[in-house]
Amino acid sequence: MRKVKVIVPGGISAIFEPNLTSDPLTTGARGAGIAIENTVEAEVILEEYNGDSWFFNKINGCETNSGIGKIAAKIALEKRGLLNKIRVTVNQIIRAPIASGFGTSAASALAIILGIYHALGKKISLLEAGKLAHIAELEAKTGLGTVSGLLSPGGIIIVAKPGAPGISIIDKIPLNKHLYVIAVSLGKKETQKALKDPNLILRAKKYGKKYVDLLLSEPSIENFFQYAFEFSTAVGLMTPTLANAIKAAVHSGAIGAAQTMIGDAVFALAEEHMVQQVRQALEKSLGEKGYVFRPVLDGFEVFSNKS
Repeated sequence: MRKVKVIVPGGISAIFEPNLTSDPLTTGARGAGIAIENTVEAEVILEEYNGDSWFFNKINGCETNSGIGKIAAKIALEKRGLLNKIRVTVNQIIRAPIASGFGTSAASALAIILGIYHALGKKISLLEAGKLAHIAELEAKTGLGTVSGLLSPGGIIIVAKPGAPGISIIDKIPLNKHLYVIAVSLGKKETQKALKDPNLILRAKKYGKKYVDLLLSEPSIENFFQYAFEFSTAVGLMTPTLANAIKAAVHSGAIGAAQTMIGDAVFALAEEHMVQQVRQALEKSLGEKGYVFRPVLDGFEVFSNKS
C-alpha cells in the first residue's frame, strides 16, 4: 500500500468569458478571481487491484465514488497504462462550500492526479498535472478554466488568455498578507447545468470579454469588485438577495464583495480587523454560516495609506 497526502488551493471565480474549441487544451475561459489557501486536502492510497471496484472516494466523510474525482483518477491511470490494475482510495477534506464557485472540483482533480503520480513514484511536473486536471474538469463539466488559476495563485488572478496550464496567460493584482476573504454560500448551484445553457454562455462571452478587458486596462482591487458586480448583473446571475448581501458586506467595512461564478454565494475581501464585522453582516444578510479564508499570496504586497 502506498499513501500520499496533497494540499491544493481553491479558486473563487468572479468574472468569466467562455472560450469553447474542439481542442480541450485551448478550451477554457478568460476571467478573474482569487485563490484561497488549503481548500482541498486529499489522502490518496494505492493498492493492488482485486477485481472489485477500482475507485473509492470520500469527501468530508461522505462516499462519493463518481464525478470529477473518478474522472481525474481514470485519466491519471490511463496515462500510465494502469487502469483496472490499481485500486485508488481517496479521502478528501474540502474546506470551502462545494458546487458554489470556490474551485473545489478543479482543486480536487489536481490533488488526486498529483497524489496518484507521487504514490506511484512517477515524476510529473505541476504543469503536466494541471493539463490532466484541466481535461478532467472539462469532461466532468464542472468548470472551464479554474485549473490554470490554481497553478498561478497569488493576489487577484486575471486569466488574460484562455486554455489549459501552459497555454493560458495569467496576470495578477497583488494583495497584502493582512487581507482575508469572507464568504457565505446559500447552497449548491450546479456548474454542469449552467454551462449547458446556450443563452448564458452567449451573455458570459459578451460581458466577460468586456469586463476582463476593462480590468486588464485598469487593474485594481476596487475595479475587480466593481466589474465583477456589473458582470454578474449583466449576465443575469445576480439576485436581489445576493445584491443586498454584497451591499451589506461593503457597508460593514469590506473593501469589496462579489458573487462567485457559478454559485449562489457571496465573497468579500476585508482587512484583518474588519473580518468579524463583515462575516456577521454576510451571515445576517444570507442566514447561513460564514467562512474565512486566507488569499494565496505570491511574494508581492501592496499597501496604501489613506489620508
